[in-house]
Amino acid sequence: MKNLKVFVSIALVFSSLMLSAKINRKKSSGAPGGGTSNYSIGPFDIYVSVQQPVNTAIFTGGLPASCDEGRVLDINVKNLQGPITVTPLNFHVNGPPCPTYDAHGKRTPANPPPNTVANLSGTIKVNAANIPAPGTTADAQFGLKDDGYWTKCSNGVKTQYPQVVTSLYKIHSLKLVLSPKPASVCKGTQTIIQVAEIYPATGGTITWQSMSGKIAITSSSNAKCSIDYVSSGDDVLVGTLTVGGATYRDSVKIKCGEVAFKQAKYCEFVVDDKIDLKTLLTDKSVKTDLEWKKSKNGGAGVDISASPIIDLKTYAPGDVEVVTVKWKNTTCEATATFKLFGLALDIPNNGVCDGAPLPFKVVVTPVDPDCPNLLATVGGLTPKSKTTVASLGNPAGTTVLEFEATGGVGNYKVKIMYWYSDVATNCNDLGRYKLWAEGTARGKALKTPEYNITADASGACVNGGASVTRTFTGVPNIQPGREAAGARRFYCYVSAQNTFARSPQGATTIDCHANSQYRTMIVAEENYHVGQIQGTNGVLCNALWLLANVYNAQLNVRYYGATQQEAIDNCTDAFWAARDAEVARSSALIVYPAALRCAVEAEAKAAVRSSHHAVMRCSYPRCP
Repeated sequence: MKNLKVFVSIALVFSSLMLSAKINRKKSSGAPGGGTSNYSIGPFDIYVSVQQPVNTAIFTGGLPASCDEGRVLDINVKNLQGPITVTPLNFHVNGPPCPTYDAHGKRTPANPPPNTVANLSGTIKVNAANIPAPGTTADAQFGLKDDGYWTKCSNGVKTQYPQVVTSLYKIHSLKLVLSPKPASVCKGTQTIIQVAEIYPATGGTITWQSMSGKIAITSSSNAKCSIDYVSSGDDVLVGTLTVGGATYRDSVKIKCGEVAFKQAKYCEFVVDDKIDLKTLLTDKSVKTDLEWKKSKNGGAGVDISASPIIDLKTYAPGDVEVVTVKWKNTTCEATATFKLFGLALDIPNNGVCDGAPLPFKVVVTPVDPDCPNLLATVGGLTPKSKTTVASLGNPAGTTVLEFEATGGVGNYKVKIMYWYSDVATNCNDLGRYKLWAEGTARGKALKTPEYNITADASGACVNGGASVTRTFTGVPNIQPGREAAGARRFYCYVSAQNTFARSPQGATTIDCHANSQYRTMIVAEENYHVGQIQGTNGVLCNALWLLANVYNAQLNVRYYGATQQEAIDNCTDAFWAARDAEVARSSALIVYPAALRCAVEAEAKAAVRSSHHAVMRCSYPRCP
């Protein structure tokens, strides 16, 4: 008896796996409705993707069926389970009828008719709406049940042999997850994109692709992909998992950029201003998703991660700010050093005599060779001064100090230092000032500290003298003589005035700066003293260097000697001694605070109208 044959050929669209099931109709003498034979094939692995729900056909095509004489093939889909559908649901094929025989047992017709062959189309597919969740596997199956029968042509007895062939499937839903998301790659660095999740874990292949060419893929595997910076901008890295013809993609948005400061070092003055660090990055630098840190040299660091701002006024000159910026999710980092400075004055000598100039420099502090021309960036640099207390006046009538640039940036001098009185007696030696300089940096006010400077009007700076250079001139007439010859004695005496005469002369010495407000006054006073000495100004010095105390006292007074020369020498020495004694007497009368000296000074100061520090109470406080 020939067998009924049904061939089912299943082509898997994704896996290209060809399956074949053969259902054999077995001959049996049993009665119709006998026991059912069950068979199964599979399970077969089917890979699907929710990203491609249209590509879910497991099989589509024809199902050839062959049935011979006296046979009926009636195939139904039974026990459908899982997310699949099968069409058509029923296949029915009638074979040729049983042959007839004559009385001699010969077939009519003599040759058996050919089998009935049917090519029934069908489709097996995964339901698009019921594709398993990515990363999971669902079981599916269906059975092809043969409910047909065959007829025993000799006696017409019909016999059923029901049998079921069950196809089993594993429906795998692909999944791929990349990390981190989003990601960044910076110039000069590499970034690695990891496969955080993959399903199934084995059997597939991951391919990688840059969508915009801003990155270059340097190495890749099923676990990770290493990318390099090509150019700035946004890119997308796509990873595609392919298993059994099905694909699942995941992507990472890539920001491609660079981070760099325009300068490695910044020289800044400490002013009431703030620096937005983002403005100091190069034009090509990314300006978002940045992490900022700042450390202070010599002190605690200040967190600026929330706002990348440096507040300059919170720091002192000499502090060095090292600022680091990191682009998030990268190893890209840039550092800049901010050196902070102030202004100061360099004053070689902060105290000078009244009338003298005072040179000084405006300098940047601290000195740093990395910032050599910082002073030239200061706008409106101007020296300024003020008195430390209220002025009670001075001969010049001003305490306004004038300044003059002396060549080179920051080089100045006070043209004239003016003493001024700060006590009621006008007798203070020093006129005290505050000196500083102002300017602008970053459009904000910049100022040096205030320094103490002084104008000195003490005797070391404002002084003069009138000295007596001559009191007498000429020589007297000295007459030698000898006593009686028996006495053998020689003598000598002043016999006449001759050219000897009282002739006082004086000279001045001025110890005072040429621009001192006191110079004219001191010169006038000392010249008046010379007039007093020489008798042209008043009579106070007429009692000095008296001729009578020299010539009259020595007239006709004899001086002896063993020889005539000895007598002459003794007479001469006595005369000059009398002169020197008179000079000494006169000098004693004008030693401060002798009454005559006080009178002489008072007369001279009144005559030239001395004021302030040159008046009697300041110059000669011990005079009444």
